[in-house]
Amino acid sequence: MTDDTPLCLACSQDLEFNGMLRSKREDDGRQTCRSLWSGAERHLWMA
Repeated sequence: MTDDTPLCLACSQDLEFNGMLRSKREDDGRQTCRSLWSGAERHLWMA
């Protein structure tokens, strides 16, 4: 079985899912939903 938990690009620790965000896309300004992930070193990532 594989572990699909993403890793932090800054510290290589497992990321934890923290919910969804609504944001605007930079290219056309339309709204979209993105997932928010946090790492052990308080790093935040959106995907």
